[in-house]
Amino acid sequence: MIHPDVLIEAFEFYASTQKVSHCHLEVYVKEQRAVVVWTELLSNPGMSVTNAAEELADAVVELLKDLMFQVPKPVFIERYDARSYGDPADQERLSRVVLSRDARGKHRGASWVALQLPLQQVLQEEMGV
Repeated sequence: MIHPDVLIEAFEFYASTQKVSHCHLEVYVKEQRAVVVWTELLSNPGMSVTNAAEELADAVVELLKDLMFQVPKPVFIERYDARSYGDPADQERLSRVVLSRDARGKHRGASWVALQLPLQQVLQEEMGV
């Protein structure tokens, strides 16, 4: 089992509404590769991780820099699970968040690709384990 290098139960970020949002955040790092998994939380008072994907990606990149991780292009995974809606029967749903960057380096143009594999398998493939 692959364990996160960074785990934040309620990572705070600001979306375009200027209202604080939070999500569960896991960052997996191997050499110069990183996989970032953000999970929507039922307790999130602000914009959802889906609607704030670009701002959330920018905030995570700043966090990685602050933690001295040298990761040129992290892979972003969005997760919804039982923590997202408070229903223990809710199945985990994963999507790769595909983003581009504008001239200032800000993330833009989010699109999502549904993933059919469980998270540990996705991590193994992305991290080359």
